[in-house]
Amino acid sequence: MARYRYVAYDSAGRRLSRAVAASSDEQVKRMLWDQGLHIVDIRTRTQLPALEDLFPSFVRVKRSEVILFTRQLATFVRVGMPIVEGLAVLRDQATSNLMKRALTEMITDLGTGASLSAAMARFPRIFPALYVDMIRSAEVSGNLDDVLRQLAMYMARDEGAKRKVRSAMIYPAIVVGLALVVVSILIGFVLPAFANLFGEFKATMPLPTRILLAVGRPPARAATSSTRRSSGCRCWA
Repeated sequence: MARYRYVAYDSAGRRLSRAVAASSDEQVKRMLWDQGLHIVDIRTRTQLPALEDLFPSFVRVKRSEVILFTRQLATFVRVGMPIVEGLAVLRDQATSNLMKRALTEMITDLGTGASLSAAMARFPRIFPALYVDMIRSAEVSGNLDDVLRQLAMYMARDEGAKRKVRSAMIYPAIVVGLALVVVSILIGFVLPAFANLFGEFKATMPLPTRILLAVGRPPARAATSSTRRSSGCRCWA
């Protein structure tokens, strides 16, 4: 028999996460259904944990997926589809595992009598506080489809503004990076070559050139040159 770990909710809404031994996952499902539990997840103990379980702080749902979810849910509510059925459809269409798991648990919460806003509030990394508050107000006023549509429009505008800011910052960053590369090449390769050329002709380099060479010279080389000069002075003394 294989070992399975399940996540489920009992009739009181308590979350259960336990390990059981069974011959198949179907046997685990029947056992949990006989106990009156609402199943969220079943997996074998030999399976590797999901990425969102290992690094919950780093795995997030894309903002674009939340916007699409909000738009589609608004459409479902407008045409009169039950919210649980709409969430089930959106769960099957979700691209991220984190979103799928969140929608699965939300469906379970709604099945136990929880409101949509309460179910969403359990997932602040997907639905921020402002989002949940607007859904809660919409549940009271009875205009859930309008609020969902407005939320989708607001998030889309906000995401577009952020994208423009990121695009505007890319060009200056590229220019600064290229400038640093050019200056590094000048100090590291071009100016030393000119310094050797001036040395061969026993000419004095311009002050700005000498300053750049002094700034770009590695500390170890500067220390070595200083030591050699001091040793030379002692030898001639």
